Amino acid sequence: MEDTEARRTDLPPGYPYDYFHFQSQIGLTKHGGGFNATKDLLALCGVRDGQHILDVGCGAGITTSYIAREYDCHVTGVDIFDEMVARAREQAERVGVADRTEFRVADALDLPFDDDTFDVTLCESVTAFSGDKPRSLREVVRVTKPGGYVGLNEGTFTEAPTPELVKYIGRMFGPVTEFLSPDAWVRLLEGAGLQDIVVQVRGLEVGDALSAIKPVGCRGLVRASARMVVVLLRDRSARQFAGRSTSVPARLLSTMKFGLYVGRK
Repeated sequence: MEDTEARRTDLPPGYPYDYFHFQSQIGLTKHGGGFNATKDLLALCGVRDGQHILDVGCGAGITTSYIAREYDCHVTGVDIFDEMVARAREQAERVGVADRTEFRVADALDLPFDDDTFDVTLCESVTAFSGDKPRSLREVVRVTKPGGYVGLNEGTFTEAPTPELVKYIGRMFGPVTEFLSPDAWVRLLEGAGLQDIVVQVRGLEVGDALSAIKPVGCRGLVRASARMVVVLLRDRSARQFAGRSTSVPARLLSTMKFGLYVGRK
C-alpha cells in the first residue's frame, strides 16, 4: 500500500522525521529509563504543587499530563511536530487535566515565551536530536526563572561509540542526532549558564522500559498497539522504519546509557 500522508518538508534539516512520525501515529513516545526516570528527574528539579512547568519536546504529552495531575501544576508542553501536539491534547483530555495544561507547536531553538517564565523546564530525549545543542540549551535557560531548574534526560555514551553504532544512529535518527558523553552534556549546561549541576548516568534496563506503560495504563497500551497495526498496514514508510529499527547493533545496549542532567539558573 502507498503512504497515507505526505512527508513533512518544513522541519529543520536532519530532523528525525521517520522516528517521531511513527511515534506520533501510535500515540506513545519514549525515553531512556521510562517513567521511573521521569519521576526521578522531577524530584531532582524540585517540582511541587502550584509551579508553572515547561515540557519541551512534550511528544504525546504523557509526562505533561502526569505532572499536571500529580502535582496540581500548570504545565505547558511544546513540540515541533504538530501531530505530537494533537496527541498530547488528547492525552490531557483523557486523564482530566485539560484545564491545567496548554500545548503549542514550537521549535526548541526559538521558544515563544518571555524570559524568566517557568519554575522548571524539562527536556526528555530532545536535545540529542537538535542540530544546535548550545542554542537549544540557551533557550530553555532563558525562559526559566532565576533560581529555577532545567532538567534533561538524554542518551549518553560512557565510551566512544563504534563506527557501527554511529552508522546505526544516523540511519535511525538522522545526521544531526548525537548522544554525548556525560562530560560533554555537563559542558553544555555550564555553557548555558547553569550551576549546581547534578548528573546521574544509568544503564538501560528492561524494568525501566516497562515502567513507561504505567502512566498510559493497559487501555492506553492496547490503543497504541491497535494503532501500530493499522499504521504498519497502511503506511509504507512506517514499515520501512520499523524494519530498520529491528537491526540493532549487538553492542548498543551495553554501550548506550541515559543520563539525568539537572542545573539551577
